[in-house]
Amino acid sequence: MEGIASSVALTERLQQSSLEEDNIKDRSILAHLPDTHPVWDHAANAIANLCVTLILLLSMEEIVLGGGIMKRTILYEKIQTRTEELLNGYVSVKDNNTDSEIMALRKTIRTPTWGDSTGLVGALMLAKMAYEHEKRE
Repeated sequence: MEGIASSVALTERLQQSSLEEDNIKDRSILAHLPDTHPVWDHAANAIANLCVTLILLLSMEEIVLGGGIMKRTILYEKIQTRTEELLNGYVSVKDNNTDSEIMALRKTIRTPTWGDSTGLVGALMLAKMAYEHEKRE
């Protein structure tokens, strides 16, 4: 995914598709692109393909997406929509709390609960679990 939908990869894609390559020098250009720019559809398609692969191979109940380009919040809706299109009803995504499969998919692919601190919180939880495991032995 890093080679297709990271900020570096998307910036390189812009450089290759732009007639004015001199204007695209670093990743900060992505922050100034409108939500309707085709590069976001490209990123959403790549990430949606990953989500479909995870759902089909591993029966994922939840996919949490975060990090650099996911700060562009429009991507969540684009990814959810594209994932639904790619699944094309092949598998059923269910949620007992909703009748709508679309709403269930939107709950399946979501933002991290802890926002930008998710990695740190996860690392602390793993350390706590390891400590408690050692303490029991």
